[in-house]
Amino acid sequence: MYIRIKQATLLFSDIILLYASLGIMLFIKYGHITAELIKMHLGPFSAVFILWILSFYILGLYNIRALKNKITLMQTMSVAVALSVVFSEIGRAHV
Repeated sequence: MYIRIKQATLLFSDIILLYASLGIMLFIKYGHITAELIKMHLGPFSAVFILWILSFYILGLYNIRALKNKITLMQTMSVAVALSVVFSEIGRAHV
């Protein structure tokens, strides 16, 4: 039970940090945040965030024991970044 609570905490922390980083990025880039900016970026970034969370889960990053292994962490992050690049290139091709 204790491990499930830790896993849920990690998942919700990741989600909060991903969306907080989106807000910070928008503020840094535009100097302000409007509802229009949020609407414009929320969909594409949500799709990327879902890919990141799924890749974290599939590759075992929410396994508490795996967090102690730095190689697993780096491999998982590399896969997540690669998926993001592929997704952004596919999205850019359709724009």
